[in-house]
Amino acid sequence: MIDVTLLPLPLSREKIMYNLEFQDQTNYIHLTPFTMFVGFQASDIFRNYFLNMVMFMPMGLFLALKYKNNHKFLKPITIVFLTSLTIETLQYFTSKYLGTWRICDIDDLIFNTLGGLLALIGSYGIMNVFTYYQNKTSYLK
Repeated sequence: MIDVTLLPLPLSREKIMYNLEFQDQTNYIHLTPFTMFVGFQASDIFRNYFLNMVMFMPMGLFLALKYKNNHKFLKPITIVFLTSLTIETLQYFTSKYLGTWRICDIDDLIFNTLGGLLALIGSYGIMNVFTYYQNKTSYLK
């Protein structure tokens, strides 16, 4: 996940200064939802949003397994949201101060969290089905 969201980082002072010199200084952060891709093809927009959701689905699955006895949504979704917020914040600072051409985007935060939520709901649903059939077959024995 770090490779996709934060890397590569420039390591030399010269590279950082070069990147910052040619970078648009006002385009580090995007806070208006669903307007980032105005003028892009629908397939590019869908791919970006879909891949943002897919990237956080393993985290939602892992957290569902970790909190499987509770079936609580607030704590796991808060963890997914804060992880995504941390990544977006790091993208902002690395872009602003290192010139990495990353953008802190509200759409990424929304769709990352949505991906974690979908995986969490799906995982809890599958676990409930398995528990139901496991209990049903144990009564038959």
